[in-house]
Amino acid sequence: MIRVVIDSNVVVAAIRSKVGWSHKLVFSIGVDHRWQACLSGPLLQEYTEQTLSHAHIPGWLGEQCEDFLDYLCLSSRWCEIHFLWRPLLQDADDHMVIEAAVASSAEYIITFNKNDLRPAEAFGITLVTPREFLLHLDT
Repeated sequence: MIRVVIDSNVVVAAIRSKVGWSHKLVFSIGVDHRWQACLSGPLLQEYTEQTLSHAHIPGWLGEQCEDFLDYLCLSSRWCEIHFLWRPLLQDADDHMVIEAAVASSAEYIITFNKNDLRPAEAFGITLVTPREFLLHLDT
């Protein structure tokens, strides 16, 4: 099974649009058994902050944001962070993504922010967009 870590920018894109690659990816967590999303406590905190700050999206109420976060928690593989890889990146929030990927032995980080996460490649982690990842699964 392929292990992945999903950046918060993909999670936000998934709740903003029901028709994009991000939505298809995020809402197949735990359903598509070819891959598994990995999650850490700090990354969940980032998801929570980003999701709740975007709760003004039409049709999304605070309760729906909580249900969405529960879905992510229940559908993802949990990992514990034992080592911090800082300072490795310019944006402190990006460290959570790389640390979760390293701790879970993820093969991919799914993000729209490839340039800023480029140091993850030193750990053998491939950076892909949601579209690239889903198309790769179908090949």
